[in-house]
Amino acid sequence: MEMYRQTFAEINLDHLAQNFEALKRSFPQAPFLCPMVKANAYGHGDVPVARCLEQLGAKHLGVCLIEEGMTLRAGGVKADILVFRGFDREGAVEMIRQNLTPVVSTWDQLEALESVAQKAVQIHLKFNTGMNRLGFHVEEAQALFERCWQNPRIRVQGILTHLYNGEDAIDPKGHSVDQLAGLSSVMQTFKPLAPVVHSLNSSAILNSVFIRDKKAGAHPLTQINWGLRPGLMIYG
Repeated sequence: MEMYRQTFAEINLDHLAQNFEALKRSFPQAPFLCPMVKANAYGHGDVPVARCLEQLGAKHLGVCLIEEGMTLRAGGVKADILVFRGFDREGAVEMIRQNLTPVVSTWDQLEALESVAQKAVQIHLKFNTGMNRLGFHVEEAQALFERCWQNPRIRVQGILTHLYNGEDAIDPKGHSVDQLAGLSSVMQTFKPLAPVVHSLNSSAILNSVFIRDKKAGAHPLTQINWGLRPGLMIYG
């Protein structure tokens, strides 16, 4: 179809690179760093953005849909790609085929993977600590640990939660602190499996930098070396 509009967006990958390198310098000891490239990299072009980040050393990338992960694989992206949205048995088969890493949020999803996995599958487990959208309940952690511990085809690479208001993470009495406390308890349950633990989105990352630079003392954002999932902050 012919386009008659004169507007266009020019994406400068050098600026993206500067943002990502600045983030890495701020968190040289981060145990897990997964820049999000969902929704066509927030409209910036998923394949070129993903390949740029990969060249800069990104070992993990996050997408929402299986189809997004497939697009990256077709574009030559080799990094570990986490798929955060739900899936069924057919989706489990495709993720294994495409070497995508499922973020598992329900028992049904876990069962789907167990039913099709012919060899060990790396997964991340998402816990609902307050957003009430996706994820296992914190109270299910022990049963979930035992299930995964007993199944050699399921390997828990990471556990995570989603902060629904990362901007309040600076407040010691805020909702984000409560969410991090919930994830901390899950972390103790899964300690024998030694998974990475990631929770900080762009807002929480920036707040943790502020707390650290101001030497504000003990704070849940900085007491644990949380894994990072930067989104918009690497684009703007």
